[in-house]
Amino acid sequence: MKLIYTILFITLVQVNTIAQSVNEFKYVIVPDRFSWTDEADKFQVNSLTTFLFKKYGFDAYQLGSILPPDMNAGGCNALTADVEESSSFTSTKLKVILKDCKGRFVFVSEQGTSKEKDYKRAYHEALRDAFISIRDLEYRYNGNNDQKQAPHKIQEEKVQEVAVVKKVEEQSIIKKPLAQSQKEKALEQEVAVETPTRGIVSQEKNAGLYRSLDGSYYMEVDEEKMVFSEGDKIIGVMVTKAAATYDVETNEFSGKGYFSNNQFIINRKIKGLQGTVQMIFEKQ
Repeated sequence: MKLIYTILFITLVQVNTIAQSVNEFKYVIVPDRFSWTDEADKFQVNSLTTFLFKKYGFDAYQLGSILPPDMNAGGCNALTADVEESSSFTSTKLKVILKDCKGRFVFVSEQGTSKEKDYKRAYHEALRDAFISIRDLEYRYNGNNDQKQAPHKIQEEKVQEVAVVKKVEEQSIIKKPLAQSQKEKALEQEVAVETPTRGIVSQEKNAGLYRSLDGSYYMEVDEEKMVFSEGDKIIGVMVTKAAATYDVETNEFSGKGYFSNNQFIINRKIKGLQGTVQMIFEKQ
């Protein structure tokens, strides 16, 4: 019995040590493709990996997007994510790995599995299963890496960061929040309740990454907000509510939207045409 308690104690200490180690890193970098895929973001696995890291509190960036100017400046404050595949004939198996800037292993998740036959659904299900280990870390950045940098270096980086952000905003190539006035307008929109039985499901079930069928737009949903984007550019923000229908307003399109069977469907209004045209976002 003493041996069992000793093993449990050592296991708990190891888990806490790993969590503390991960908490010392400010950012996570997700590559645009993994070694076992033959194209960038195949089956949207890289996009989903980035989304899930953000969901569980990490400041994650996918390669190809604008990276923070203080990333690994004067120290090693970023982890690099990798997804390792070890699938068999009957099941898909994935692990999520985090390494520091010197290639040292910092965290390896439990193996996520799926028996789905469809490749995309299988990879997504296995990846979400693997991320349960990362969720259980309850990541909170503790700022230790910032404290290791010299004060003058930090001040210098802040000046550089302001300059870079200003330049990026002028070029409109970074994924950034809407202006305050636009955000307030989105938050003040009243949600229509014309069909009170359609689409009313828990927001936890709705949460996730959606993509329009034509591949032009993305929608990220969590318990607080719905964010529409075109590439790296945010085009609309809405408050997430337990409602049957939503009044969708973005810079590119508008209409009435509702959730149905892992899809978000918008009855879109198009100038010059009578009636509406359905625009479908499918959960990834």
